[in-house]
Amino acid sequence: MAARFITRTFWILLAIGIGVYGSISAWKLARVQQEDAVLTHQKMQAAQTEKADLLMERARRENPSGREELARSKGYIKEGEVRLEIR
Repeated sequence: MAARFITRTFWILLAIGIGVYGSISAWKLARVQQEDAVLTHQKMQAAQTEKADLLMERARRENPSGREELARSKGYIKEGEVRLEIR
């Protein structure tokens, strides 16, 4: 009776050990894929942020007041205006 219990316990523990050992590579692969997914998500968020910034800049440049602001930042003045110099 005790020998039968020991034998069954041995086979059960052996099966559990084989199952755990066999699944290690799958868990490693899952971890690598998860890290890749996180990196891809971060890159996607950065690209979306950059796209939003570019769209805002484009909208600003297409707007008349935005074009004027850009021209003035480059030193252009309207015809007939006098540049004010502060000393």
